[in-house]
Amino acid sequence: MKRKLALLLIPLLISGLLAGCGNGEVVASEESTESTTGMYTDGIYEGIGTGFKGDIKLSVKVENGNVTEIEIIEMNETASIGDVAIEQVIEKIIEAQSTDVDVVSGATMSSQGTINAIEKALEQAK
Repeated sequence: MKRKLALLLIPLLISGLLAGCGNGEVVASEESTESTTGMYTDGIYEGIGTGFKGDIKLSVKVENGNVTEIEIIEMNETASIGDVAIEQVIEKIIEAQSTDVDVVSGATMSSQGTINAIEKALEQAK
């Protein structure tokens, strides 16, 4: 009897859990006072961070308050490792509109130097 009851309850519990999982869409309430533009002043800002083989100098472009472009000005990271990590971190930051992104495994110092350079540039944009 207990086994039959458990077998009947399992699908109900699973469907209840799945129903609680949304698609991640966030709907703003009518009372929201948050601006539709980003949190930074438009312009181009530069920042420098320390990578594995020295300084990483980047240019960060802000349009409509959001980070729209990040260019490498100068870096000496290892080819096919550090430079690839820098590009991947840049893509993640633009997509997330945040520097709170994961570093690239195997190129932690290059990744962290990139994040630090972007954070320094964005400090100027606040």
